[in-house]
Amino acid sequence: MYFNYIIKNIKKINFFVFLFIIFYLINVTCKANIIYKKNNLYITEYEVEEYFKFYQYKNIKKYEGQAIKDIFLIKNLVLKLERNNDEWLNRINNLLDSSINNFRKLPEIVQNIHRYETVKNDFIYDYYYNELKKEEFEMALLKIENLKYPISKNNCLIIDDFINVKNNRQLIELLFDSMKTNSDNIKIKVGNTSYKVCINNSINKKIEESLYLLIKSKIKNRFNKFIYEN
Repeated sequence: MYFNYIIKNIKKINFFVFLFIIFYLINVTCKANIIYKKNNLYITEYEVEEYFKFYQYKNIKKYEGQAIKDIFLIKNLVLKLERNNDEWLNRINNLLDSSINNFRKLPEIVQNIHRYETVKNDFIYDYYYNELKKEEFEMALLKIENLKYPISKNNCLIIDDFINVKNNRQLIELLFDSMKTNSDNIKIKVGNTSYKVCINNSINKKIEESLYLLIKSKIKNRFNKFIYEN
């Protein structure tokens, strides 16, 4: 009786082991299902699925053709850093380890997306601090609909009026200089009265988003060239 009991349980265990192996093989097959190949770089169905999950979580709409193109760029970039600039890659990894919980446990493609975005942001910040022209800054401001700054005669304790950025060369130059010097002490004269321009987070966020989009388009060719050149 006892022997039969053991045999019966072994059969149950074997059945569950068999199921586990089947599910494991299905999972591995899905992850290894190659849907694109170029220059010894492979893109799998699993990577595309994780790519979409990543951007859906951020409410950013992506398309399949774009996904394959982006993943190819991402893999090229990471491969280039591994071969030619491991110091930069280590700095990026340390930054991501400290800012994202369990970063190294994320799917590899998601880790690489974060690395790609970090390098792209390095290009954007470099352009912002070293190359951004006043005319480009103005262009970014004017893309924001009805952008107005509050102004005050008593250090922004009470708002006296609002001043529109559009067609206001003096204000645009003051804002640009303020951005370059990282100062929020902006004084402007309207008529014969001197006012302080009141900076707030809501306006700053709109400007940062507009500048980010503008600079991203400016550095696109340079960034792609960096990825592809040997």
